[in-house]
Amino acid sequence: MDLQIFSIACFLVITTTGALDDCKETPCQNAGECVPRFRCACLSGWGGEYCNVKQELRHNFEDTFGFENTDDNLKGISAGPQTIPVKGYEGTSQYGKVESGASFELLTNKIANFEIKYCLQFGYFMQGQYTELIVIQENTSDGSETFLWSSESPDVFGTYGWKEFKLSFFGKPQSNLVIKGKSSDDSGLIAIDQIKVHTGNCM
Repeated sequence: MDLQIFSIACFLVITTTGALDDCKETPCQNAGECVPRFRCACLSGWGGEYCNVKQELRHNFEDTFGFENTDDNLKGISAGPQTIPVKGYEGTSQYGKVESGASFELLTNKIANFEIKYCLQFGYFMQGQYTELIVIQENTSDGSETFLWSSESPDVFGTYGWKEFKLSFFGKPQSNLVIKGKSSDDSGLIAIDQIKVHTGNCM
């Protein structure tokens, strides 16, 4: 009798979703943090699946993302022949304006508080003596402030046309970025437009 022997080979195949090893490849960019089941937790100013899409906080009085007006003194104005200034920064049709004797405070409610470099930029228009703009970082835990910038006040009857402002700064933990303005002169006014905050240095 012929004896036939059959050998059977057994293979164990293990498949995974890759969730356990994805973070070993450090796929998240721009200091984003990889979390289990593969998701990138991005720093403020970055988005997308891999934190590779630059986002910016903005306020141009037509479209706003990430800014909060803490009072009603800074109002959106439709530019025209009877307004001062007659056009917004870079020719836009809307801008924010504070009349004489008033002040305003504008802060980021999506806080630029990671310890990386950010850029703040906007256009501003000033008229009248004792008119001032300042930029600070405000600590939300103890109320302390770090001064970043202050404008020069125009002469008594002087008027500044639209000026460009850019400032590179480091974010601080538990902090808000705050833009403050005051116009205490009878003929004073402040206009501000095209406010943006993004990660990285100002160009």
